Amino acid sequence: MFQREKYDGERSEDDMQSFILSQLKVTVVKVDEEVWKHDRGSSSWLLILCQADDGSCLDAETSLKLAAILVI
Repeated sequence: MFQREKYDGERSEDDMQSFILSQLKVTVVKVDEEVWKHDRGSSSWLLILCQADDGSCLDAETSLKLAAILVI
């Protein structure tokens, strides 16, 4: 399930987090009508619904982390 990959970059939090996120085997997709019609049965889905315009919705990075946690 997991491949061992050695991190050889800078030891900053941002660089290490970017490396970890690049190793995740999940994809975040904005679902439109066409994706919903054609790809629904192709894999497991985590739907995050949000209509707020005030910035309280999850951003793409947080959605990716949440999806990865739920896959494990």
